Amino acid sequence: MCGIQITIFKKDSPFKEESIDVWNKAYSFNSKRGPDHSGYMSINSDIIPDFEILIGAHVLNLRGPNTIQPLVDENSGDVFCWNGEVFGGLEKREGLVWYARDFLGRRSLLQHFDLEKNIFHLSSTGFEGNSSEFWKEVETPYIHCINLKILNSNNYELDALISSHKWLHKDEGLLNNNPSLPFQRTNVKVDLSDSDKSQLPNYAQISEYEPTETTKSNIDKLHRVLMESVKIRVNSSPGAGISVLFSGGLDCMVLAALAHTTYPIDEPIELINVSFENPRILKDSIKKNKIKTKKVNSSTNSIDGTDFSQESIRSKKYKVPDRVTGLMGLNELRKVYPERTWNWIEVNVEYDQVLKHKSHIIDLLGPNYTVMDLEIFDFKSKSKVLILGMGADEQFGGYRRDDRIISDHGKEARFPFLDEQVVDFLNGLQVDEKMDMRLGKGFGDKLLLRLLAYKLGLVCASMQPKRAIQFGARTAKMESSKDKGATSL
Repeated sequence: MCGIQITIFKKDSPFKEESIDVWNKAYSFNSKRGPDHSGYMSINSDIIPDFEILIGAHVLNLRGPNTIQPLVDENSGDVFCWNGEVFGGLEKREGLVWYARDFLGRRSLLQHFDLEKNIFHLSSTGFEGNSSEFWKEVETPYIHCINLKILNSNNYELDALISSHKWLHKDEGLLNNNPSLPFQRTNVKVDLSDSDKSQLPNYAQISEYEPTETTKSNIDKLHRVLMESVKIRVNSSPGAGISVLFSGGLDCMVLAALAHTTYPIDEPIELINVSFENPRILKDSIKKNKIKTKKVNSSTNSIDGTDFSQESIRSKKYKVPDRVTGLMGLNELRKVYPERTWNWIEVNVEYDQVLKHKSHIIDLLGPNYTVMDLEIFDFKSKSKVLILGMGADEQFGGYRRDDRIISDHGKEARFPFLDEQVVDFLNGLQVDEKMDMRLGKGFGDKLLLRLLAYKLGLVCASMQPKRAIQFGARTAKMESSKDKGATSL
């Protein structure tokens, strides 16, 4: 993963030092995203002689020799910076600055405008102490352009300064000369011919479900497109190693299995499982079990063999739902794919560590500042590539996270479920071909993906219910049981 940034300010502005301070802070934070190389340049253009442009890029090298950024065209003088699927650059001769996130919003890119101060900032990440109002997410799916010629005039409106070109579906793009999205519109049709829930069998196991011939074909097609998506993402960076952010749930189990089938067999795959110490839950557990201490055997601290001592309760503080299902998933992977070395990495985060790093995480989260966003962690791993299951919920019926936190550790997050070909295939299916919510949670949701998991031999994973990460790892409601997902930090 890389970090990019641009700052434009007026040379004689009384806010020049403020602009440079923002630049330096963003430079420090972006350098963590790209620890292998950092480069910057200052540009003075005849088109905007009163303004200075600072452009910086930070590279996490994953593919061959270091690619030095910013990249400058020797003939035109144009400058190009990119961050995975995100790009930004200066078309020097024309006086245009183009910038965008990828159309699915997989990568982070923030912007800040202050027309009164004649300041513009663009950065892959925020920095220490930025307020919730300072940064705005760059809107998708658009390619944006700043006209520096207009910026050089002292009288302009934001709408005149910035033009936005929307990515359109192919049937729209040809008419408007806009960039075309590489996937079709979402098919919102639902077959209601058999909507009577009372006629449905009461399935206990996924093995009891009898897919139609159409569903069988869709399972095979999903297998092919998802396999190709995983293959590209795990084999494009030789020597970088791969990890899977792993809860043992349906999404990550399918990705781990597909990674196994395409990744060199002599290379291990890391399964990173995260658990947080939650003092509120720990306190409640000790309080509840005090009632039972009257019945406890004084010599064994137990009732019918169950240990209710405070030491026992504390020793289980990391036995959160994601740890339990993660170990189940690990066992299933080792059983189905015994020839692979699966490296199990437990990340146990003490509450003191949460408090220690909380302000830094909040700085990175901006402009997202809610309890639900505070769910990320610090960990040690040899791999530079981290595979995530984000995107599966949105497409199979189950819910978007950004990459700012993960990239701050010098790792690149990759999202196989958000591959363009995967999105194109799933968008083409009717809603009822991907899910059947009449069958209930843990079965009908993500039904097509569950059937693929079963085909891959992941019987246990195919029946795992959806569980939000903040509850699975127990980052939710650490301090107060009244906290909601939208509660501001």
